[in-house]
Amino acid sequence: MTITELQINDAAERQLHLIATRQIPFAVAASLTAVAKIAQAEVRDHINETFTIRRKSGGFASSIAVKSATKQSQTAEVYTMARFAALQQVGGLRQPQGSNLAIPSYQNLSEVKLRRSVRSIADAFEIKLQDGQTALVRRKGKGLQFLYFLRKQADVPKRFKMIEIVTETVRREFERNLIQQIDKL
Repeated sequence: MTITELQINDAAERQLHLIATRQIPFAVAASLTAVAKIAQAEVRDHINETFTIRRKSGGFASSIAVKSATKQSQTAEVYTMARFAALQQVGGLRQPQGSNLAIPSYQNLSEVKLRRSVRSIADAFEIKLQDGQTALVRRKGKGLQFLYFLRKQADVPKRFKMIEIVTETVRREFERNLIQQIDKL
C-alpha cells in the first residue's frame, strides 16, 4: 500500500477555492444551457416530423423556448407557452369551451386551405345524422358539403413527446458537455 501526502501552498489553495466557487458553477450552468438548446432543436424537429404545420414561420415549433441556467440558478428549462401542447403531451379528452367542438371534415390539408379561403359559412346549417352525430353542412349543387362534425368531446392521442426528448437529450449530452466546459477552465 502506498501513502501519498499532498501539501498545498496558500496560492494554490486560493486558486482551487476560486475554481470551486466561481468556475465550476459557471461550467455547470453553461453545460445545462447548451444541452437545453440541443433539446430545443430536437423537440422542434419532432414537431415538424409529427404534426402538420400550416404556418411556414412562427407557430408551434417556434414556441419551444429555453430559459438559461445561471451560476445562482443551476437549472435550465425547455418549455412552450402553446396552450394545446399539454393535452398533446399526455393525451386525453378535449372538452368544448362552448356547447360543442367543431371537428373539420377534411381528408387532406389542401381541403383546409380551400375552405379557409372560402370562409363563408353563413349559409351553413346543422343536421342530425342517422348515427346521432350533428354536422354543420351547406348546400353545394344538388348535394351537401360537410364542413364540421359537432361533438361534445374529442379524444386527443398522445403525440407530443417533449418530456421524453428532453430527458433523453440530457442523459446523452450533459456529461460530455460538462467535460468540455471544465476543459476550457
